[in-house]
Order: sequence, then C-alpha cells, then structure tokens
Amino acid sequence: MATQATGSSSCAYVRPTIAEAVLVILMGLTAKTALDQMFVFVPHLGGPTKVWEGVAQDLGLHILLLGQLCLLFFTSLRFYLGSLRYHQARQRQPSSKLFVLIFDMIGNTIIFVGFYLCALAIRSTMSFYLYVAGFHVFDLAWFIGACWLSMGKDLQKVMKRFIWYDIVTVGLFGVSLAVFHPNYGAPYFFQWACMAVLLFVGVVDFKQNAALYRGESFQ
Repeated sequence: MATQATGSSSCAYVRPTIAEAVLVILMGLTAKTALDQMFVFVPHLGGPTKVWEGVAQDLGLHILLLGQLCLLFFTSLRFYLGSLRYHQARQRQPSSKLFVLIFDMIGNTIIFVGFYLCALAIRSTMSFYLYVAGFHVFDLAWFIGACWLSMGKDLQKVMKRFIWYDIVTVGLFGVSLAVFHPNYGAPYFFQWACMAVLLFVGVVDFKQNAALYRGESFQ
C-alpha cells in the first residue's frame, strides 16, 4: 500500500508489483479461456429448446463438465491467493534479490500456463485431469526450490503446507486412477473422485490459511 499526497489532499492506492500484475493477467486469461471453451457451441444453437435438447442427450456429461468448470475456478482462486500473498511476503523482505523475483515469476508463469491448458481442455474428461496433475507437480517443484531460498519462518511454515497439498492431491489422483480407471467401465467415477480430491484439499487449504488469504497474518 502506498500513499501519495497532492496539495491538501491525499489519495491511497495499491501499487502492484510486477508479480501481482502478471498474476492478474494470467488469472483473467484463464477464466476467459475456460468460459469460451465451455460455451463455444452456444452461438450456433437455435434457442433454449435446442440447448436443453443438446444437454439432455448426455446429462451426466454436462453436469460433469459444469463441475470441472467450477473446480477449475475454485482451484485457480486458491493458487492466485496463495501466489499473491507469497509475493507480498517476499516484497516485505529487504534481503530479496532479483534472482528470487525471476525464480518466482518463472514458477508462477509455468503454473498458470498449466491452468490455461486446463481451461483449453475444460470439455475433456481425461486431458483436463492430466493437466491439473501436471501443474500440481510443477507447483510442488517450485515450492521445494523456493524453500531453499532465504525467508522467514512463518512463510516457510505456510509453504510446507502448500507442498503437502500438492503431494496429497497428486497422490490421491493416482489412487483414483487405480481404483476408478475409465477402462473398468465405471462412467465418470474417476473424474468425480478427482474433483472430490480438489474440493477436499481446497477446503482444508482455505481453513488452515484463512488469515493468510485475508492478508491478516501467518498462522
């Protein structure tokens, strides 16, 4: 937060860092792409009746796709808030160097490219989860690397939580694939299991890091 005074009045405003500006751009791009892909056929349909007829042909699939869209937004919000607070904490550290910013920006960009691929594959029932697992693996690698850099104990504690969230997510995705493999003939069980994993980990994340996401403190 920065404050500038002009004459007898002052105006308070937030001056975003480079990292925060890039995060906003990538988040917006991901949301727009997901919505464009999800509703790509709407302009070519002949009205509400045609829309319902198309949905009714495979209602289970369309409910699944809507669930994927909601979970993508939910998960991207988690990652956006986590990345935002992480960069704000880095900014408060006077020892931060250019290398740290470059390292973090490369990691952030790779992860949100993963979100963009998920948005492109939002109508897929398999590739979507491959990309979700992929950006969790990259996120895990990024935070492991970041833990080697100098930071406060409170931030390091939170980052270790993020590492565990990634490990649990990827691990449970693997269990879901083994138990509910699509070739076993169970329609969409694997997909719903993966979405349940994302919802569970997300709820735990928001509960444990509520103060952090509100910008209050590290707990």
